[in-house]
Amino acid sequence: IGAVNTVKAHAPTGPVEWHGLNTDHTGFISALSPAQQTKLKETAMVMIGSGGSSRAVALALLDLRPAQLTIAVRNLDRAQATMEKIYAMDDARYQGRTPILAIPLDQLDSTILPPSALVVNTTPSGMTPDTEAMAVSNGFVERLPKNCLVYDLIYNPAETRLLRTARNAGLQTLNGLPMLVGQGIAAFEHWTGASITAEQRQICLERLQAAYTP
Repeated sequence: IGAVNTVKAHAPTGPVEWHGLNTDHTGFISALSPAQQTKLKETAMVMIGSGGSSRAVALALLDLRPAQLTIAVRNLDRAQATMEKIYAMDDARYQGRTPILAIPLDQLDSTILPPSALVVNTTPSGMTPDTEAMAVSNGFVERLPKNCLVYDLIYNPAETRLLRTARNAGLQTLNGLPMLVGQGIAAFEHWTGASITAEQRQICLERLQAAYTP
């Protein structure tokens, strides 16, 4: 992925070595139910942003086998760099199987795209304290198909303006808390070798939801 958020020390026979991995991919996917993952296969998807978590999210989206992935960004060079790194990975899953289209974010409204089943916001737009910000227009959200899931990685506030707009338009919504729990569990299991049960995961999620929901 080219980014690390979890580090573990290894010293089986000699000096300590620090091994890093990224749990964003696991966290992102784990937030989607198996039924949702199956439903999203061979559909069109849109990812907004090219920041820190976007590469892991892009790889996760490609693992869902979309018919097309559109990346809408302010900086096309960064999006192109992300695409090149994905295509350069020594992994057959990412070798051009899915068409990837990068477009300027300000052209999202005017670009003709196939109906999207999933829209993911990876930008900080709408995060506390700037809670009235939104990376896309109201019109873009309101034109999405009614079966579309709008997934915002932000969890503070629990419902961003993007998610509120999507909910008011009758769309499914998901905030970043399930991903946060999923990536935290992946890191904990990597560090300790312990396994977290589904029940324990749900308890963690419910406590975070209570903390972040007014």
